Amino acid sequence: MAQGQDTLLQPLEILPGQTVPQGTFLKSKRDYILTAGPAFQGEPPPGSVRFLFGDTEITNIAAFNNELVTRAEAAGSDAAQLEALRDAYLSALRADPQFFPLLFNLGRIYLLLRMPEKAQLYLERARDQVPEYARTYYYLATAFRRSGDHRATLANYRLAYKKNPFDPSALVELGNFYLEQKSGERAYDYFRQVQKGWPGNSDAKIGLARLELDRRNLYMAREILYSIETEDVSGKSREDYNRLLHYYLAIIAVDLRDYAEAVRQFDKLLAHPEDPFFLEIPIMSIQRRRDIAFRLAEAEGSVLQE
Repeated sequence: MAQGQDTLLQPLEILPGQTVPQGTFLKSKRDYILTAGPAFQGEPPPGSVRFLFGDTEITNIAAFNNELVTRAEAAGSDAAQLEALRDAYLSALRADPQFFPLLFNLGRIYLLLRMPEKAQLYLERARDQVPEYARTYYYLATAFRRSGDHRATLANYRLAYKKNPFDPSALVELGNFYLEQKSGERAYDYFRQVQKGWPGNSDAKIGLARLELDRRNLYMAREILYSIETEDVSGKSREDYNRLLHYYLAIIAVDLRDYAEAVRQFDKLLAHPEDPFFLEIPIMSIQRRRDIAFRLAEAEGSVLQE
């Protein structure tokens, strides 16, 4: 299985009677659900479900799910690959309509396909199967947010945090939600709450910088963004910060007419085409903006290399 896995449930999320001795679940680095043997180790048990997928007989639906996760993590935002994955998950669910990993992962696929109503359907079914898993509520909130149901959005982000108060991501998204609704004071309160509990959280700092950008305080926004650590003590690039940082630094640099710096920041973002950032903003859009900044930098006489 993929590196960087975590157990699906934190210790405080496990309730009596919810253990599954024959097989267990893990989450992948990109938040899909994987299956494993007892105690989160080894291959998942085959179970009794069998079905045909094309000309292939699937005899281990849990292992089939893991294969689909590998494909999903490689697919990025490619619509054709995501649609093929959707069809594969639907085929598997016809054979086992209540298997939690299939329901959760299909909900994620529908979110990537920008079909939030379909995502809600499968994520709600996943929630009913494992009601204590916080990330289901997080993605349900995302689906409701995209379909415009603000009340359900807020309720599910709050449930996600309640189910797992060790993960600040739902608080960050509550801040982002209020920022989008032009409620800066509410947004600030959530970002500050995250900063107090998780001082190094880059997502909260980006949120605070976006608030300053809305107020046209470009230099303050840039100062906040520059405070995010992107390298470890040895000078190597860290992998645990939000690369959205580079997008906003590039936007600020363009506004300040520092086009050479904009190119550098766009290049740092484009160096990681696998980043989840590009699930929301097409990579070609960023490439075009980078090329415009490059031409403006050249026109001003800045020394740049393609």
